Amino acid sequence: MLKDIVFLPESQEHEIRSFLTDYEKGLNTFIFQTSGSTGPPKHLSFSKNQLIVSAKNTITFFKLHERNTFYLCLNINTVAAKMMLIRA
Repeated sequence: MLKDIVFLPESQEHEIRSFLTDYEKGLNTFIFQTSGSTGPPKHLSFSKNQLIVSAKNTITFFKLHERNTFYLCLNINTVAAKMMLIRA
């Protein structure tokens, strides 16, 4: 779980906390929406294991560490934003 989260005014705090709660509860399947930047938004289904493998690969590739800071400026309802939370 994230150690420190700073929410800015007008943030998506409720949606972020809800997603993190579901993730930590042990749900095994997640349905995310694409941003729609290259076409109509689509819904994609991922297993928790797929999310973990993807996050670990990104962390390794970019040599991320616990003390790194992430700024989430994406819509939390998209796959990109939720993956950012999983990486963090």
